[in-house]
Amino acid sequence: MYICDNAYTREQILEMEKLMLSKLDFRLSLPTVWSFMRRFTKAAGHQNDETFFHIVSYVIDLCMIDLKMLKYSPSHMVATAVLAAIRIQGDTGGWTSCLEHHTGFTETALGACTQDVHGLMQQAPNEPRCKAVFKKYSHTKFDEVFPILSRAFSALKTESPCDWPDFVGCPLPRQFFTCTPLAHFSICFCSYLLPHNL
Repeated sequence: MYICDNAYTREQILEMEKLMLSKLDFRLSLPTVWSFMRRFTKAAGHQNDETFFHIVSYVIDLCMIDLKMLKYSPSHMVATAVLAAIRIQGDTGGWTSCLEHHTGFTETALGACTQDVHGLMQQAPNEPRCKAVFKKYSHTKFDEVFPILSRAFSALKTESPCDWPDFVGCPLPRQFFTCTPLAHFSICFCSYLLPHNL
């Protein structure tokens, strides 16, 4: 009452508040990427896999500081990040019907966003604006996701998302395979985000 100098009664203010909420259909906020992350991760069957969730989070954090990713909806970005994590971890289940149902996207529909994410991840280690993201995901709390992925991408000799070498035999340090939860990472990475798999 004080803020309107007693121009309206308490009942009038509450009545107007109810009217406004009804007109807005109680939609007071927009969904963000965080609205979808746990649900899509669960749909992928990795609800208890913190490393998987950290990879998804890393991809999302990279997307959030790149203007060209604004053309994708939050759910589209999270679905693509989940697909990236599936490829990186070598999940043989792939993009399942359960994921398609809960995300609303087919694997093919994620193609353009997937290629943008691929390019972003490949170029990220050379981007000064990504330093805060790198520092965050270099911590053991986040399973040191950034050092693992940056070593993998730097081992690739191509800039093209369509041209990938045979990843088996790439000269990665031995500790890459032995001190991380992503030890099986290299086996399927050669097929990661290839357009013909989308």
